[in-house]
Amino acid sequence: MVTITADGTSTAAKPALNIPRSSTSLTVKVIDVANISNVPASALFTPPVPGYTIAAPAPSFVFLLEHPSGQKVLFDLGIRKDWENLSPATVERFKKLGHKPSAEKNISEVLDEAGVGKQSINAVIWRRV
Repeated sequence: MVTITADGTSTAAKPALNIPRSSTSLTVKVIDVANISNVPASALFTPPVPGYTIAAPAPSFVFLLEHPSGQKVLFDLGIRKDWENLSPATVERFKKLGHKPSAEKNISEVLDEAGVGKQSINAVIWRRV
């Protein structure tokens, strides 16, 4: 059982992460590549707030992780500009719910324009939608 104390702290046991010590750190860059608008507030939280039916446009981020060795990993949570060509199930879900994805550029274009060519990315982690 978890108890929240009067000062807002939790009595829950903290998990042992067992992360080894290191003197190396990564550079993390957040790229706001797109947004999704027209998301019903009821899809995000309950109970409903009277008068608040549509949430503000939500960003769709991509994270560029750069290691001092030069290795680059892209954690891609973004939406491509031709979202209509995503899987038919995803497109249908967006349209059914009234979501309006919007992206002016694909992440590859953003990287190229920033001088980080897509060919320099060593790995991409992405979510399947």
